[in-house]
Amino acid sequence: PNQTSKFTVLIMGGSQGAVRLNDAALELVPFFRAWSVQLIHQTGSLDYERMAAAYNKLGFNGVELSAFI
Repeated sequence: PNQTSKFTVLIMGGSQGAVRLNDAALELVPFFRAWSVQLIHQTGSLDYERMAAAYNKLGFNGVELSAFI
């Protein structure tokens, strides 16, 4: 990778999402932030609003959040 690219992680729990996987991603935010990891996170439609609020509360803006990709 060049100097301007970031390591990117794709998180997806299927079209319905996976609550435990979503919760695990939130637990890892300090790691993602420390290592400047960028996330693409498919939350599932039922968990999208909760996850958007949680990332916002944590002040983590290194995530591209989608209900479904």
